[in-house]
Amino acid sequence: MNNFQGYIDLLINSYISKNDGTKSFKSFTFLFTRIVFNMKINLVYQILYVEYLSINLKNSNLNNRNHAVLN
Repeated sequence: MNNFQGYIDLLINSYISKNDGTKSFKSFTFLFTRIVFNMKINLVYQILYVEYLSINLKNSNLNNRNHAVLN
């Protein structure tokens, strides 16, 4: 959540820093879309990573079961 607060601060600063209204709005929307895009990619990565971990866990459980049967 701390990372999200940093994004919000970056957006506010980019909006306030320029005096020209149109330029400021363009940079604000550009930053906003970049941040949302990055957050979506991050979320997809986290979901895939959790899937990967669960698959590894299933495989290790199967391996442990096979070793128990063999021994």
